[in-house]
Amino acid sequence: MADDLRTNLSNYKLQLQQVEAALALDQENEDLKKLQKDLQVN
Repeated sequence: MADDLRTNLSNYKLQLQQVEAALALDQENEDLKKLQKDLQVN
C-alpha cells in the first residue's frame, strides 16, 4: 500500500509539472489552467 501511495504521488507531481510546462508555453490556455487548479486542489 505504501508503494502505491508513493507511485500515485509521483504520478501526480509529474502531471502537475507537465501541465505547468505546457502553461509556460501557452499561458492563456483555459483548459490547462483548469487542470492545474484541479491538480493543485487535490
